[in-house]
Amino acid sequence: MKYISNIREAFTSRTLPTALAVLKDIDTPRALSVFMLASANTDETWDQIFSMTISPTNYLASDDDKFARDYTATKLLQKVPNFLNRNLKVKALESFSEAEYQCWLVNRSLLTGELQFALKNADLPSLSTIKKKMSKILGRAPSWEIVLQRGGWGPGSSYALSQHKASPEYKCEYENTTTLNLLKALQGVQLPRWFENRPFQLVPGNLITTVPKNAKTDRTIAIEPGLNGFVQKGIGSCIRRRLRRFGINLNDQSIIRWSLQIFLRCSRTVASFRSTVSPPSWVSYLFSLRHS
Repeated sequence: MKYISNIREAFTSRTLPTALAVLKDIDTPRALSVFMLASANTDETWDQIFSMTISPTNYLASDDDKFARDYTATKLLQKVPNFLNRNLKVKALESFSEAEYQCWLVNRSLLTGELQFALKNADLPSLSTIKKKMSKILGRAPSWEIVLQRGGWGPGSSYALSQHKASPEYKCEYENTTTLNLLKALQGVQLPRWFENRPFQLVPGNLITTVPKNAKTDRTIAIEPGLNGFVQKGIGSCIRRRLRRFGINLNDQSIIRWSLQIFLRCSRTVASFRSTVSPPSWVSYLFSLRHS
């Protein structure tokens, strides 16, 4: 508790005065509200700050500057250190479990036909239409050789290496973990030279852990086996290239394209597209990377 107390004291004496000055300069009603709550500096007022939300749909198109100011005021203090000593890891894992349950509901609705009925009832495109569109956009899946050419290392930790040793050089030298499904799928495929002439370490799947996100909850992440992560990056690169042909740039942060990016990451629901994607199918690639 002394450590937590010191965090709060340090934040209050060093960071908070600067944040309050920024809020005064923003000079909007939302900024004033946050200013007053932060100045009170009680557990209750901090909970109110952490729970504040903001949506662009509540602003006129001409209010872009006001939205930018209000957004800054709302988010400015929502990633402060956890000086309230909350168990943010538990909250993250609870959210993860809820997301898994929602995936299960989607899978069940696909099998029972409920999703098809719901789409029709809402006057939305049918699953058949969605699958045809997906097949047209993604086209035939590339070869494993092309996927590996476009593969790469992410910046984070991997199954065998911690964040402190997560450089590409260390991963090329020491990262040899993979899952059995992926290793079977890559039989007979020429692997990058840093994976050659050494045995692979088979692991059951990825590691689920949490990292800091904001003052309300941590973020759940999956630490992938080395070869799996390398191949995932290659598949992601191939999908991005196909989408770009249709004007969909996943580096664009607009809401619509961001939503599509999230949808495409939901490999659990993409199984319904198996019958319309030409072999070698994207689905088989995604399933070779899954951990079940």
